[in-house]
Amino acid sequence: MKKVFTQLSLVSLAKTKTFTRIITHFILLPILFINQVVFANDMTRNQVPQIKVNLGEEISFYSENLKEQREFFIRLPESYEKTKHNYPVIYLLDANNETLTYMKNLYFHSVTQIERLMQHGDIPESIIVGIPFKRNQWFSNVSRNPQPFRNYLTKELSNHINDNYRTINNNILIGQSYSATFVINTLPTSSDTFNSYIAIEPILPNNAFDTAVKNYQNISIQNSDLQIILGGDVMLSETEALRKSIISSAGKMVNISLDVFPTESHGSVYYPALNDGLRNHFADYRQPTKKQILSSNFDHKTLLNHYEKRAKKYQIETSDKQFQDAIFSVIYHQLIAKKFDQAFALWPLWISPNKVYNANRAISHFQRNNDSASAILLLQHLAIAMPNSVSVLDRLATLSHENQKLEQASKTRLKVQQLLTDIFSKAVSAQQESDLNTYGYSLLNQQRIQESITVFKRITQAKPDSMNAYDSLSDAYETAKKIPEAIKTVEKAIAIAKSKNDENTSTFEQKLGRLKNIQM
Repeated sequence: MKKVFTQLSLVSLAKTKTFTRIITHFILLPILFINQVVFANDMTRNQVPQIKVNLGEEISFYSENLKEQREFFIRLPESYEKTKHNYPVIYLLDANNETLTYMKNLYFHSVTQIERLMQHGDIPESIIVGIPFKRNQWFSNVSRNPQPFRNYLTKELSNHINDNYRTINNNILIGQSYSATFVINTLPTSSDTFNSYIAIEPILPNNAFDTAVKNYQNISIQNSDLQIILGGDVMLSETEALRKSIISSAGKMVNISLDVFPTESHGSVYYPALNDGLRNHFADYRQPTKKQILSSNFDHKTLLNHYEKRAKKYQIETSDKQFQDAIFSVIYHQLIAKKFDQAFALWPLWISPNKVYNANRAISHFQRNNDSASAILLLQHLAIAMPNSVSVLDRLATLSHENQKLEQASKTRLKVQQLLTDIFSKAVSAQQESDLNTYGYSLLNQQRIQESITVFKRITQAKPDSMNAYDSLSDAYETAKKIPEAIKTVEKAIAIAKSKNDENTSTFEQKLGRLKNIQM
């Protein structure tokens, strides 16, 4: 309040003579300074609570291959103790800060990122295994003499995880820099341990390149996925050459991809690559892709088959919400692609109060692209699927009139009036009130103000205890610059809200104050 008062004082002083204004400013400056200091001293500060992240536990056992006690980190999914099913395993190399100083707290940030993917439903809940290195062992383990560490990883650690935890045969090995080169060279001999390999920014000097090429010659392995992900194109040439060599030697046994994040670098690409690599590996866990949806024969049975395979592979059931989200995605992609018959074959299975809203998004898409014919055709399908939607019929009538389809527009407009008469001749349900309220605002947005007032009036008559109906009517009156009428209707909304002890009372009262100020 002090700050506002001071600003108002300065505004009024601006109207005085220059000399007086200068003197007054010098007098006010110390006061302003004192007021601001007092105001600042009144401020309070509270420490923002620290987020607690479950990083799991550290475990160690003696490795015969490494001839030493070796520790690792394991983090179980939140649901692990509550379920009986098995989980994929994500193995993270470099899970410490000993070797790559630009990747500080790598394990912590990797866990939080993986947890975000799991909570969002982009990947299934998974076991995370972090594998740290001691500073003096890292290069030797992954590059100079990698076989002992590879044996520890594939014959000891993975066996320990599978023996002591509920796992499915879905294991991912992830490494970066020289550890990424280790990942690439591990695939030819360890496809029975890992299903997918993610190599982020592999270092491939001459000897490493030649070793990798040699490892992929004359191999006989199970089908495996190898994702190589780069930050920028500094190492693109040698990596692309390696990709071509692997395809030539083991193309039928290795599904290899090469992705580049052009704006990232060797030191920054890890986290976007981790996100991208895991999403790619678990692509079949999520909804069908746009490419799948737009295939010529995609239907309800295809969608069911997708989730049946998902349930079998990941041992997890599909929730109603997940299936409904997928239905929406399928229908929307098909609408945009003008596959109207396929979309409306699925329409009855889609349970949502926002069906018209999302269909209108597709209609607006066609209109923005000057494709009125498709917009009208979609509205015609929609009118058949939702014959009791006033807003659908109204938009069809308007669009038909704009495109000189006058007879169709006239017939449809008549249907709108008949439907409104029928709706208001009976008790109006809560869903009907919501739909009609939306319709009233669509009229208001089209500057069909008197029509919107009529609709809102009829809602208040049908639902005299609806504060929302009176609030909407007041908006229409205000738009029509009928302020006294707007004030009366919002006062009715306030009375209803007070009788119900509704939290919107104060909002309506603020609106009333604003309208009264306009009237003055």
